[in-house]
Amino acid sequence: MSQATNSDNVIFSVLITLISRSNISQQKLKFRASVAKQEFVKVIIGSVQKIVLAEFDKNEINISELREDIGLLRADIASLRVAKSKKTQNNNTQLTLSSTQATAEAKKQLIEDLIEVFATADIPLKK
Repeated sequence: MSQATNSDNVIFSVLITLISRSNISQQKLKFRASVAKQEFVKVIIGSVQKIVLAEFDKNEINISELREDIGLLRADIASLRVAKSKKTQNNNTQLTLSSTQATAEAKKQLIEDLIEVFATADIPLKK
């Protein structure tokens, strides 16, 4: 619950900062929220930019609209986290497979070397 409240505080502080500036353009729409993670800021830039620019045209803000859009932001953040988790899982799987293959190759090479040593060794046979 405290995590959702913290997200709300970050979103509202960023929105208040943006709305307090009257001469904001789309190219200059940047966030300086050191609390937010980089992916969180990307989601805010993508989703809130339209809302903020529309609100500058109206010169007023409807809090209920912001609440709905914050829900959408949370859904976007969740999908980003799922995608990042899947990517990490795939990377870990690839690393495991490559290390397993490297270990198998090393064992195979060791067995081949041992076979070659015993095949070429001059070992007398006992009768």
